[in-house]
Amino acid sequence: MSSHSAVSSRLLAITLDEFRARFGVPDLGGALCGYTREADTAAVLTLLCHARPARILEVGTALGHMTANLTRWSPEDAQVFTIDLVRGMPRAAAGAAEQLAEVPALAERGRFADHFGAVHKAFFITADSLGYDFGRLAPLDFAFIDGGHDFAHATADSRKAYDALAPGGWLVWHDFGSPVPWVEVRQAVEAIGFDEPVIHIEGTEVAFLRKQAAGGVTGPAPVHEGPVRVAWDGEFRGLHSLGLVNRAICSELLARGHDLSLADDGPPTAEEGTSAPLHPGLAERLGHEPSGGPAQVHVMHRWPPRSDFEPQARRVLMQPWEYGSLPRAWLPLLAAADEVWAYSRSVRDAYLRAGMPHGRVHVIPLGVDPEAFRPGVEPLPLPPGPRFRFLFVGGTIFRKGIDVLLDAFPRAFGPEDGVGLVIKDMGVGTFYRGQTAGDKVAALRERGYPVEYLTRDLAGPELAGLYAACDCLVHPFRGEGFALPVAEAMACGLPVIATAAGPVTDYADDATAYLIPARRCEFSENRVGEFETIARPWLHEPDRDALVDLLRRVAADPQAARRKGAAASERIRGRFTWSHTAEAVERRLRALASLEPRTGRRFKPRMNTDKHRWGEGFRDGGTGGGWQVGRAGGPGAAPGGRQAGGVSGSPNPVSVSYPCESVSICGSKSPGPIRGAAKAKVSLTMIVRDEEENLPRCLGSVAGLFDEVIVVDTGSRDRTVEIARGFGARVFDFAWVDDFAAARNAALARARGDYAFWLDADDVVEPDERAKLERLLASLPAEESEQAAYVVRCACDPEPDGRGGNTVVDHIRLFPAREGVRWTYAVHEQILPALRRAVVPVRWSDVTVRHTGYSDPALRGRKLERDARILEAELAERPGDPFVLFNLGSIAVERQDWPRALELLQRSLSGSAPSDSITRKLFALIARCRQMLGDLPRAIAACDEGLSFFPDDAELLFRKAVAHRGSGDPRAAEASWRRILGLRRPEEFASVDQGIYGHLTRRNLAALAEERGDLAGAMEHWQAVLEECPGDAEAMVRVGGLVEAGGP
Repeated sequence: MSSHSAVSSRLLAITLDEFRARFGVPDLGGALCGYTREADTAAVLTLLCHARPARILEVGTALGHMTANLTRWSPEDAQVFTIDLVRGMPRAAAGAAEQLAEVPALAERGRFADHFGAVHKAFFITADSLGYDFGRLAPLDFAFIDGGHDFAHATADSRKAYDALAPGGWLVWHDFGSPVPWVEVRQAVEAIGFDEPVIHIEGTEVAFLRKQAAGGVTGPAPVHEGPVRVAWDGEFRGLHSLGLVNRAICSELLARGHDLSLADDGPPTAEEGTSAPLHPGLAERLGHEPSGGPAQVHVMHRWPPRSDFEPQARRVLMQPWEYGSLPRAWLPLLAAADEVWAYSRSVRDAYLRAGMPHGRVHVIPLGVDPEAFRPGVEPLPLPPGPRFRFLFVGGTIFRKGIDVLLDAFPRAFGPEDGVGLVIKDMGVGTFYRGQTAGDKVAALRERGYPVEYLTRDLAGPELAGLYAACDCLVHPFRGEGFALPVAEAMACGLPVIATAAGPVTDYADDATAYLIPARRCEFSENRVGEFETIARPWLHEPDRDALVDLLRRVAADPQAARRKGAAASERIRGRFTWSHTAEAVERRLRALASLEPRTGRRFKPRMNTDKHRWGEGFRDGGTGGGWQVGRAGGPGAAPGGRQAGGVSGSPNPVSVSYPCESVSICGSKSPGPIRGAAKAKVSLTMIVRDEEENLPRCLGSVAGLFDEVIVVDTGSRDRTVEIARGFGARVFDFAWVDDFAAARNAALARARGDYAFWLDADDVVEPDERAKLERLLASLPAEESEQAAYVVRCACDPEPDGRGGNTVVDHIRLFPAREGVRWTYAVHEQILPALRRAVVPVRWSDVTVRHTGYSDPALRGRKLERDARILEAELAERPGDPFVLFNLGSIAVERQDWPRALELLQRSLSGSAPSDSITRKLFALIARCRQMLGDLPRAIAACDEGLSFFPDDAELLFRKAVAHRGSGDPRAAEASWRRILGLRRPEEFASVDQGIYGHLTRRNLAALAEERGDLAGAMEHWQAVLEECPGDAEAMVRVGGLVEAGGP
């Protein structure tokens, strides 16, 4: 009988035979078990294979055995979010010693996660699941609970995972019914009282439920069930890879019953035989609208990408890019797309680096035709001669590394060694005309090497025969979107030697291929040919010496190579076929078709898509040094080659036209002259860039409060400018110079009010706080002698991993707009020094602004990288400046580089005065660094030194308590925590979690009370936590546990 009373869940049992009859017996060969029994692992993965979920949560990463399994047996486009503590992190609740011993060290966490080469699906979250909001990951399709097994964790994890599940989603538990005393998973599930039955699989410690939809009907998450009406835009008759991909996917979609409209207005073919034959079903759909009505989804998959989307359809951009950083000219297209589909994770990452949210970029792996590309096909006849033949398939261009191969081959073998080379070139007379390496191939043949050079186009069966006629494919590419020839050769059982970079790592590893080490080489400027890129582009340079060794190794041991080829064939034919690709595409089509149709006119931003010829010449001189890429090093083709052409230049961000969407101006006031009135006038000043998602919410929350809105745009390429003007803002362009103070001063220079108020685009003023702000603005005196500056507190949303809590920062947001009052410092710009010089008093207001900008970890990472770069440059100009050192140290803390952080923060402290706004925080951060480095006595000493200046600083007292508890001195820890309960947040500049003054401190005091057996004291603290945080899961569980244990 459970000691935790509550409403009991309905628990059913099912035998293993019944389970297998219902859910099948998938092939789980090679699954990792780790510390989990084989039967339990099989049960979890059987449910996974049955559900085929797209968004998966694993609670309890540990060493990553199950993480690897979840990535291996989930769909190719799935995302696996896995959360766990690492050793040394504080827990939100106490646990048994045995339980704590299972927490992995940082170096061990997830060690096996890439066992199957699919770790790109995984997103690792380092946090105590008890304090983490699973809602950030919603909607989930599958949640696996295998983390903290105590009652508190199991209860909270189960409830939060259930809430985050979409209707039809699966909730699965491990260690259900475990005999281990401290494992209380079953007790927690029984106590929760789920509406759905919880099914326990007999003979295992696995249980599961399936979430019902509203109304009690269990079914899949709402998606479009019938045929999807799709407009697929791209070339279908071309012999390049884009044409192949379009034909293969759309043939599969037609076979699955979807309603397709195919648009192919590519250049007419000049010669017979230069276009691919079309399946009759595809030919019938060319140029025809979907028969069932307007397209629900419009997929753009062509070169160059076009921007002419159907007006009501959901928009998909499927565009490979091999150079790491995207062209700037594509940014308007990205802003318009509902989703981007990437062939591989390396392509996906390029879009993520460009700012696309994770949820809008999906990996759609390409595939092969398993009927054509298989072991045992009839070899293509080749002239007799060599005992062993290497093969290269693809355009003989710089990006595909033909020069690397032609350099390595004669170093590895002599003309009389009986080793030959077959080169199947592509696009010699079409899309790569004038760019290929035929003359260099001829030169190698003239030296007596047995080289065959094929330029004619080969259909699928002939190409498979070519693979069968050779002994090993070599593809030492520098950049690829997917590298289809590598996958095709692997499917045929042909051993492959390929660059260990880019897309190949998605489907090949040391067990299935010979991988060439490579290093990333950046271009000398932000440009690929005529494309200006967002950041510095790059390619990968294969190690030529390593390639020579691999060529010799494979030729010397063909039996081992054939064994590797057999393993490769099994992997590709089992997981990377066009059927697998179509399944991933179909899943995304259905998800998009379930959304409401778009409204408005056809989207067509002004993008220059005039075609021009790209060159992909050879790099000048050897393998070292910088890349020489201009017109002769422009963007290459998609895998296997694609039509030449591209997007020229970058549009003027102000001149790009967008569909007009409804934007309310909510009473924004006229921007006419406003000085001279008796009532103080206030200008809202903002600096923005690419904030179309945040800006409407921000400006909408304060619409009508200010006498004018000044927006300085630092280079947006989305709808930011249009949105700002829709709210009545005066918008000014400002060239970004890596200086936030300069940009804010540009806004101040244009402000015409008596006061200036500032917001960031990811700030929001909630309704209650808006009323306070309105009262504050109405009370402002216009007379300069009576003016003051006002602190407005900023409440930051927690980060996705739960860090940050309810951090509140004191900012001067409202101040007199005077000559000489200007911002300083390039990052974390400051107005306080100027106000002090102008003798303007500073007062604290009761207004709080909400800051939402830390919720996206990818965006946060990019901001940290940018800030660090700017700060290092500023430190060179301001050697030893305490504020610059403080900000650099804070970044190092966030990156958990504790030695570097400690060095920077100590340097900052040595130059700071007690009256400086950063000094309190410096002591607290130094103490934290000491603690994380394991030096608890010096952490306590740092706190004591800070408390000598600021005796009532709550953060220093909290840090001191943590260090005392870690040192085994609970009495001293309790004394520090109890002092905090008598404090309130002072009117001093600080950045601290507001919970320190209440529930965070009480949780720790409650834990200390329980440890010494003071149940009444613990109950008092937990009840106080519930008063401050109604419904808090941990507090409710602990109160219930104390009642059960006989507490008051």
